[in-house]
Amino acid sequence: MIANCCLPLSLPGNRHFQLGLQKLEAKATTVSRTVIVDKYLPRCAKMVADFVAKRIRGKTVCLVIDEMSKSGTSFVSLLLCTGDDGSLDMKNQVYLWDSTRLPSNNAISLGSFIAKTIRDLEALDVTVNSYSSDNCRTMVAALEYAERKCGRKLVRVPCASHAMNLIFKDLVNHDCIKNVWANVIAYKLNDRIGKQGKQDCTQL
Repeated sequence: MIANCCLPLSLPGNRHFQLGLQKLEAKATTVSRTVIVDKYLPRCAKMVADFVAKRIRGKTVCLVIDEMSKSGTSFVSLLLCTGDDGSLDMKNQVYLWDSTRLPSNNAISLGSFIAKTIRDLEALDVTVNSYSSDNCRTMVAALEYAERKCGRKLVRVPCASHAMNLIFKDLVNHDCIKNVWANVIAYKLNDRIGKQGKQDCTQL
């Protein structure tokens, strides 16, 4: 129920939720967050991984990796993109393969993660021929480290949106544009005060 309704994993331990179940005289037995995380999530993850592996077995894929942050915690997510092989059921499909926290966010840690993923996929008869990420130095160096660990080269596919962002940053540094950009006002909701309808105007 928690997974199907996209509810937080902390819900079973919530006192009000427990009281609600008692009032409804619910017959279902609740489990703790620890049981969900340690038992049911790994089981669910394996089912998803088996499904993806079945879909991409014998195929060639591109690894797409990106770093994200939530509540002050950084983690990396890894997608697998399949190319169009001419069949009706395999036209540029994208699958989430892994999402994890690394010991550190340096090139060696990222490169080791990429290399391990490549070896794991090869064991499943999946060939990785390319790698896509943003264009920061760490991501580029991570690929080089992964190539040394795997003993072969990968085609690098730079992220177009990141490249466009860098181009935009270069453009606004030109004097003719900088003078205009300096007068642009950004509006954002003031989430700290939280007053209805109140907005802050921040001069960039």
